[in-house]
Amino acid sequence: MNFFRKQIKKETFDLELQLEIISNRLETSQYIEDKLDALKQIYEISLVDPFKVGITCMQKLVSSIPILTSTNLQGDILLKIFKSSNGKEFLDMFMHKEENIKIIGNAFTERKGIFLEILEILIHSDNIKVASIIYKMPDLVFSIVKSLKHSNISFLVPLLKGNEHLRRSIVFEGIFEELIEISETSDDYLLINIFNSLICLLTECHSNQNYFIELKINRILEIWMKRNAMAFDVYMALLDISNSNFKKIQSNFENDYFINLAFIRHRYDFIYRIFYKNISIIKYYLEEKIETLKLFDVYYELENKYQKNYLFDLLVTFFTYKNIKIKIIENDCKYNFYCHVFQNLKEIETTENAIDKDSVDSLILELISEEKLSEFLFDIYKVKESSKLFNLSYFVFINLIREFITPEKPLLAFFIEFLHDCDKSLEEKGICVLFLLEIKINISEIRKNEEYLISCLLTARKLFCNIERDSCIYFREEIINFIISRINYQLKNIFQYKDCNSLRTDYINTGVSQIKQEDPIKKEQTNPTSPDVSSPKETNRFYTFFSNVSSAFVRNAPKNNDKNSNSNVYDL
Repeated sequence: MNFFRKQIKKETFDLELQLEIISNRLETSQYIEDKLDALKQIYEISLVDPFKVGITCMQKLVSSIPILTSTNLQGDILLKIFKSSNGKEFLDMFMHKEENIKIIGNAFTERKGIFLEILEILIHSDNIKVASIIYKMPDLVFSIVKSLKHSNISFLVPLLKGNEHLRRSIVFEGIFEELIEISETSDDYLLINIFNSLICLLTECHSNQNYFIELKINRILEIWMKRNAMAFDVYMALLDISNSNFKKIQSNFENDYFINLAFIRHRYDFIYRIFYKNISIIKYYLEEKIETLKLFDVYYELENKYQKNYLFDLLVTFFTYKNIKIKIIENDCKYNFYCHVFQNLKEIETTENAIDKDSVDSLILELISEEKLSEFLFDIYKVKESSKLFNLSYFVFINLIREFITPEKPLLAFFIEFLHDCDKSLEEKGICVLFLLEIKINISEIRKNEEYLISCLLTARKLFCNIERDSCIYFREEIINFIISRINYQLKNIFQYKDCNSLRTDYINTGVSQIKQEDPIKKEQTNPTSPDVSSPKETNRFYTFFSNVSSAFVRNAPKNNDKNSNSNVYDL
């Protein structure tokens, strides 16, 4: 213990000698009365100098706890030692011996009182070690549950996080019932501690979730909702989609009170769990609740990214059930939704990884089966001209499905007008030029000189060549390569149209390894091994291509923790 000493004075030496003598009486005396007298003397000294008492007597005090059961003075002295200026060092020394923790646990079981406060200090010091010991002491677990009415419950969360098995065993000792009873008369601060404890007990623990729902708690669920919005977090922990009993749990929240309040407070994560694979409630809210359609507009304005991801999942859910005929939804709402499917075609980071590849593929298949796809594309763009990223995603998409597009005059006029819009960037115009050239529009009809078209295409190509270094945009590698190859092919055609071989060398050799002399798509179509484009399989060509791209790349999109990605990353 010399590391605590700075300079030994006579008074200090006398006090330590006195403490040594008293602590020896506490440890070795054969008489209980003598031990109690020694304990009282140590307590009086601890009021003045808990530091020296800790150095000299701490371990002997702990050893006396099981012997002197008629007093709690040991707890008072230990509490003063742990709260002294050097309390952390004493606490580390105390925690070094597991037997010390067991002694405090047993003392709490038998006597409660001051030992609960000491137990809380130990839990906050090393919750994992304390929880692993408490788990092996069933009587102590029961005592903790029964003492909750007389504590602030703040120690529960670190204790429960320390041991997964303890989370299960403490439930069977009646902790849910105790917390529910306390919540009915608690103040707001205590209620928050109760909610945090419930979240810890319910999260990713199916047995606890099933036990909780058997308590017939519908009344208390509504009371919690009225008192504090944090109740939604408790319900989210309870509504675990991976639980085989999820449907039964879900049924407890299928009423207008919960759902309407969730809409008001923008808790779309909660609404998504209630709507998850719940065909009856989806149908009811789409056909009977007109305000549900406002969600399409809410999506644009919502700033909370976590809730926005869940709202997007919810909108996807509205369109993934073929037996729901959403006649009430106007076309502009549907186009609005499809815009965001294309803008957000990526692996959304939610707890469910919610964007299902099959769901997205089914939406695209539905889209390309529209009778007037070009009209659809024209209308979808009118809904939201939001950003450069959206425009790029839009044009990349229509390049992928250009084989299904019948060029109609309004659509062509719209794209040509886009090229004359001064507010649009060269990258966007470059992809627009690519689309027009891909659907075999004559260069003279675009009403722009060849140098300007070349500049647009080169700017777009530069963007895609450097896409990996751009933290704001992400496209799959195969799509990037495909778009670049089409830009190169159309650049070649423009140069041939101009018959400027010298310019061709200047432009094409800059950043381009090689431009093939024939259209790779046309080559694929003339390849004997390729399927006949006139066959019935023609309508599935895009679907097959997109599915292959999705399966190969969508799960490999950069996650939030990648250095080249952030929350604004989009994937087409």
